[in-house]
Parts: sequence; structure tokens; C-alpha cells
Amino acid sequence: MSFKNQNILSFLLLLFVLILGTSGYMVIEGYSFLDGLYMCVITITTVGFGEVKPLSEYGRLFTVLLIMLGFFSMAWLGRTFIEAIFEGVSQGRSGKKKMENIISKLSNHYILCGFGRVGIAAAEYLESQNVDFVVIDSFLNPETKEELINGKYVYIHGDATQDSSLIEAGIKRASGVLALLNSDPDNLFLVLTARELNPTLKIFSRSEDDRAEHKILKAGADKVITPSKSAGKFIAGALLNACGKDVKVEKLVEEVTHQWYQINENSKLIGKTILEGREILSSKIVGLRRDEVDSLVPAKTTIIKENDSLLILGVPQEKKVASHSKQVAIIDDNPIVVRLYTRLFQKKGLIPISASDGIKGAELVLKENPPVAVIDYLLPGMTGIEVCRKIKLDKKNTTKLILFTGTEDDEARQEALEAGADLVIIKSSDTKEIINAVIGLQENSD
Repeated sequence: MSFKNQNILSFLLLLFVLILGTSGYMVIEGYSFLDGLYMCVITITTVGFGEVKPLSEYGRLFTVLLIMLGFFSMAWLGRTFIEAIFEGVSQGRSGKKKMENIISKLSNHYILCGFGRVGIAAAEYLESQNVDFVVIDSFLNPETKEELINGKYVYIHGDATQDSSLIEAGIKRASGVLALLNSDPDNLFLVLTARELNPTLKIFSRSEDDRAEHKILKAGADKVITPSKSAGKFIAGALLNACGKDVKVEKLVEEVTHQWYQINENSKLIGKTILEGREILSSKIVGLRRDEVDSLVPAKTTIIKENDSLLILGVPQEKKVASHSKQVAIIDDNPIVVRLYTRLFQKKGLIPISASDGIKGAELVLKENPPVAVIDYLLPGMTGIEVCRKIKLDKKNTTKLILFTGTEDDEARQEALEAGADLVIIKSSDTKEIINAVIGLQENSD
């Protein structure tokens, strides 16, 4: 029996005892209704008040039975009430703990942000494909909340735009994120946050407004889909096919990456407003990062300060002029590594250029002469050490070279340094070391 039914039954039993006691005193002792009710209440609650008037022998026997029945009904009501409270608390805690344990074991899973109509449809499809996924939503109606709580899906009740919710969902081990929140600004913030936490995962986002689609793409989404537009194309294509027209409706989505522009101490944007900054950069400014806090579409009158970062659409003119001093070459045959460091360097205001083998890498560095180059130790065509030697043969080249290696062999390190490498860094899951090394060499070369 559920706690709800037990509570109802216990209340009905107490009501029955009150009616029985009141009626018994009225019949046996000839009490009025009010006197009978009063006598019944003080009897079953055992408060110890005196009798309305002396009881007969039958009245006393009835009182003994009423006390026993009343005590039982009150005890049952109290027990079910307390159990209901503790069960609700324990279920909430145990349910959250259970979800945390499940999520901690997931890897290469998907994170579905938003559990509205589109989110529910996406969840049903993911479930039909037998893939692991986690649902995040902070606004759940009673029906969808009950569906989640009943254990149909792994879920987190929280704000998907916050780092804590995404980290709790295991974003650093995830393969992809579906941004299906009901607000385009929320989806844009979600994409920004997710991309920063895991630069290599795939992010598909929903958009309700065509004007927001390009901004979300620039924020780091791999694809943006407008449900109404897609549905319209699909229905139109289905109609044409049904009428004998052999057509295929395809949705073309531009795939781009966002551009963060770091405001350094010499920038002419310092002291300018966002509106003036747009004119100087010849690009739209859609975001501002100040003191690790992101603001979406900052006010036009906001003053730009040193160390701010601007999220822009397109490469600004000022950056084009100063692009060479911010270049960093990435020479690696692993596309995932190249993509990861490309995004990380972009967030630091650098301009990554890359090559996928040793020969092309050496040619790229000799041609562009970037301030810093990060070179993998094992490369096709030419090893990292050979690339360093070839670059150092050109006396006009001033590029600082960082050799990225998976071996801790002292002889290999010494050979790399003798070949011209300025630093040798051991590969690890911590990206901060190489990011800080590149920034340090960049500053020394300025």
C-alpha cells in the first residue's frame, strides 16, 4: 500500500473513532453532541481533563475501549505521517546517489539538455538506439518529472548552462551534447560552456530564430537545427515526392568555429564602447568575458577594458593586422589533438595554424615564421627532431620550438634540445602546461 493510501486510511479511521465516540457518549450517557464530542476528544488524546459528568459502568467500559481504539488510530496516523516524510527525504537522497553512481560509470555517452517536446522526442530516439545518455533540465512539468523519477532515464535536475551540471553529467567523458533548451540565448551559453569544458566533443543545437543560428555556430556548435524550418522542408519534400516529384530535401548547415579576441594592454579598443569596438573591428561582438564571467550580447554602452575577451563573428581588422604576432603552429598528425589545441589557443587570443606531417610542418614554419611552434615527436614524412633541425638551418627564422613527446627518455630529450627545440614537454591529459608554455614564449618573443 502506498503512503498516500495509508495516510488517507489513517485519517478515515480517526474520523470513524471520533464519530463512534461522540455517538457512544450521546447514546450511553445522554450527552449533547458538543459534550459527546468534547468527551471523545479528551479521551482519545489522553489529556487528562475531568469527565463532563460522572460516567456509568457502561460508560466507563465504553471509555476504556475508546481509549484503546483512539490510541491505535493516533499511533497509526503518526507513524504513516513520519514515514512519509522520511521516505521522501531518503528517496531523494538515494535517487540522487544512484544517478551519480550510474553517471560515474558512463563513457562516450551523450548529454541531452532540455526535456521539452523536442527533448522528449530526442530521448525516445536515443533510447531506441540503445545508447547511453544523460538528461539535464531544470524546468520539468509533473508528467515529464514523474517519467524521469520513475527511472526511465538517467537525469540531473539542474541548469544545463552551468559548469557544475555539465560536469556532473560527465561532459569530459562524453561524445556529444544536444542543446535543446527553449531559449536561443540559453542554448548559446550552453554551447559556449560545453565547448570550453570539452573542446573535442560534438555539439548539435536547436535554434528557434534564424538570426540566432549563426551566433550559436560561432559559439562552437558543430551544427544548428531549426525545428520549424526542418519540419517545413520535410513536409514540403514529402508532398512533392507523393505527387511524383523525385526530390531530396537537404538541410545545409554552415560549420564554423567561434573567435575569441583577447584585449591586451596595447589594444586601441581599451576605453571604447562595444558599439565603437564593432566599428573598429568591422565585426559583430556577441559576447564579453570579464573576470571569468561570460555575458551574452553585452550592452552597446559597455566599456571595453584590458584583459577582456570578446566573442566576435569573423576575424576583426585589428586582429588581421597583428595576426602574425599571435600565430602558433601546431604540427601533429592526430586531428583530435589539432582540433583540441586549436580551440584552446583560440580562447587565449592566439591564431593557430597547423600541418599534419613533418614535411608540411617544416614548410609551414619556414614560410610563416610564427613566434611559437608545437611539434609532435612522431610524425609521418619527417620526425619532430628532423623538423626542428630543418627549421634551425634557416638563420632568419625566429620561431620558438616546443617538442611534444610521449617518452620520458633523457636521451631523446637531450637529442631534441640539441636539434634546436627550446622546450620538450611530456604528453599528458593536462593541457595547461603546454598552453602556459606557448603563452610564455609568445610574450618573450613580443
